[in-house]
Amino acid sequence: MALAKNSFFLFVSNIYFQLIGYVATFFLARYLGVSKAGLAIFGSYVFLIMVVNMITSIADMGMSTAFEKEVASETNSKKVVGTYMFYRIIAMSLSGVVIVMLYPYISTLFGISDLFAITLAAIIPVAWTPTRIFARMHIAKGNAMYSQVPNIIENTLRTIFVAYSAVYIKTLNSLLISYFIASLIVGILSLVLLSNHLKGISLNLMVNMLKYATPIGMGIVVSYFVQNIDNFFVIAFLSSSLLALYNTSKSFYVMLSIIPSILMSNVFPYFVRHIKNQGNEGLAEKFLQIQRYLFLFLAPLALIVIVYRVNLLHILYSNRFITVSPEVVVFTLTIFPMSLSYLYSTLFNSLNKQKLPFYISALQLAIVSVLAYALITRYGLIGGALAVFLSYVVIVLIYITIGYKIINVYPNIKSLYLILFASIITFFSLSFINRFVAITRWYNLIGVGIIGIGIYFVLLILSREFKKEDIEILLGSFGFSSKTIKLIQKIFIV
Repeated sequence: MALAKNSFFLFVSNIYFQLIGYVATFFLARYLGVSKAGLAIFGSYVFLIMVVNMITSIADMGMSTAFEKEVASETNSKKVVGTYMFYRIIAMSLSGVVIVMLYPYISTLFGISDLFAITLAAIIPVAWTPTRIFARMHIAKGNAMYSQVPNIIENTLRTIFVAYSAVYIKTLNSLLISYFIASLIVGILSLVLLSNHLKGISLNLMVNMLKYATPIGMGIVVSYFVQNIDNFFVIAFLSSSLLALYNTSKSFYVMLSIIPSILMSNVFPYFVRHIKNQGNEGLAEKFLQIQRYLFLFLAPLALIVIVYRVNLLHILYSNRFITVSPEVVVFTLTIFPMSLSYLYSTLFNSLNKQKLPFYISALQLAIVSVLAYALITRYGLIGGALAVFLSYVVIVLIYITIGYKIINVYPNIKSLYLILFASIITFFSLSFINRFVAITRWYNLIGVGIIGIGIYFVLLILSREFKKEDIEILLGSFGFSSKTIKLIQKIFIV
């Protein structure tokens, strides 16, 4: 129940971050305008924020996972927070120095000649450090709700400051200053909240954390190339103009990938605590339970994306001339092997076998590169989508084989079959409904989406795949009282 509540809250908070991000984007697009100068500022700002996120991810080199493991396993060292903060500040600062030193190349290649703005972008990850540590620490402790308080404040302040800058100042420097001030304010707040946990620095602990984190960090770098290598082949063998259409199709898959990513952030400390208290006993059962819930709730969302992908883009962009390529279907289906690979990777990291996901990621990079070259040159954009899908299928089969040998875990085939059956029937049901209902507005889409999800879960209930305890976990995550849950169980469970 706690795992479900934490994951649900992280999911809701991420939706809030997405929505408030759209608000900031609206002000930027609306008030910077479509002039050459306005577009230049907007493009430079987006690029620099991308650099900020890249620094934060790559420079961490997996140490955040090592930190979570230490916290979740309740290490005896009282210097975990201080040690990780010291490492992160040093790593982010050095990465920022590298970015500033690359200023001449950034100016030449990307047309951003403002050194002050680039310097601010390099400093922001340092200002973020206390906020990110606060969130990681409380997620590892199983308190996801409290973990997101500084992030909610920061995203809200950032949107207000950036919107004000876009409306009244309209310069790249002002936008980066707005972003930095919001990060700094909440960073100071987080540092105050962390003050009781700062007990000094342990170099031995840092070395042990680095040994654990290095394969994970290398895997992050390799995974970055895995996720983007197909774009390179699209540009190289097709055209840069087709890349926009390709990434539009890919964006649905990226959107859905937020769900397993959020779940894994809670599953890792959950596995670590289980292993510390019970060893490998019962671990396979927990793994299968999480896998079932992951697929159970991901399937209807993926189904709605597949059925209403054209409607989604028309509603979002209000443009009847937008076309949607068949790659959307392939990318959406990719979410299932990708999610399972995330789950296995998290399991192996918690078992101190973090080198395995790195080796498998490196193998996937080779596989997707070969497939992308062979399929894109022959079949175009659909070949790129197939290359990504097939690469995940191959590595998931490898994960399943290794997982069976390590903890005797094997996917629950019966459960997967029933979920697939319910999805297929729901697909044909929605296709039938589409003959009578025109999906032209967001409320139409939400309405048929609710109907589709309802059909899906009714089928699961009738097949006894959705049980009483599932309703308790689902509604308990939404905060329903035990009396209400029991009443609903009596009504809906046959």
